[in-house]
Amino acid sequence: MNAQSQITFDHTSNAAGGFSNEFDIALHNEITNNSDQDTFRWVRKNEVLSPSWESAVCDNIQCHDVIVDSATFILKKGEFFDFIIHFYPYNKTGNGSMEVYVYAINDPSINTTSTFNATIWGLSTSNLTKDASIYPNPAQNILNITTDKKINAVKVYSLTGMTVEQIQILANSNSIDISGLNNGTYIAEINTDAGIVRKKFAVSK
Repeated sequence: MNAQSQITFDHTSNAAGGFSNEFDIALHNEITNNSDQDTFRWVRKNEVLSPSWESAVCDNIQCHDVIVDSATFILKKGEFFDFIIHFYPYNKTGNGSMEVYVYAINDPSINTTSTFNATIWGLSTSNLTKDASIYPNPAQNILNITTDKKINAVKVYSLTGMTVEQIQILANSNSIDISGLNNGTYIAEINTDAGIVRKKFAVSK
């Protein structure tokens, strides 16, 4: 089949590595449809993650939860978008890799594959602060934070890296009101005088 009638990634592989304490590592790879098909499915395959690491996929429809391994999307002939893989190391060194296979629903011979790799060799010293703990976990309305540092702010992210909200710390306490959050899993980014600590927690009501 002529390459001009295919769907293709810009790069067959994409990698990032270094020292990091970021919430996530996002790898981008543009995908273009030159075929006459418009309904496709992506599947993540051969995923290998270091302990505690997670990952998620963003297509042109949405950023999916970490448990989603496959989804259908629409891409008209001549259109393209930025396919994004998020690796979530949660302040842990290690590696993450996966292969993404994309094929046309009505003609699987129209397909493409790209691999994504991320490596963290070490954490920045600015983030090597005394750890914080959170409880209860899962929580319903109030999340308590235990740390010997002054808490300046707390942000809450979804597992796909989207900021949910910046939450106010309750007066005279190290607790935050999470009553406005829906059931699910989130990341609390705790900004203290000594640096940033990120903790995963669940809401269950």
